Amino acid sequence: MSAATAIRDKELTAFVEGRGNTQKVSVIVEANSPILPPARIAAQTRRAVGLPGPASSRKAVARKGAGSAQVAMADLRRDLEALGLAKNAGENDLACAFVLDVTPAQLRELANLDTVRAIRLNKVYRRIASG
Repeated sequence: MSAATAIRDKELTAFVEGRGNTQKVSVIVEANSPILPPARIAAQTRRAVGLPGPASSRKAVARKGAGSAQVAMADLRRDLEALGLAKNAGENDLACAFVLDVTPAQLRELANLDTVRAIRLNKVYRRIASG
């Protein structure tokens, strides 16, 4: 995947162009996993939280193999380790993504990996008022 297509935010595009910048920014790095139809996503969510699926799918067994989200996460984790970024990376298996702090140079390296689908800025869109 090219760096231009992996980086999904205008703010990140401006940040990555800062050649001498050593400041870090928090990003969400999505693994290049297979895109599942909504019914499969719902089934995975039910399994993740321990809820039974619909009767028609209870006999189906999820297989871990080539093209699965687990394999995509393992491949991305291996690449993060090679770049020295895995140590402080937060892992979100349900979203098939990692959260980490990177410099512009590290962001450019991440954007060029085949195991990365998208890189987004990790930011708060709204705060929930505490009562």
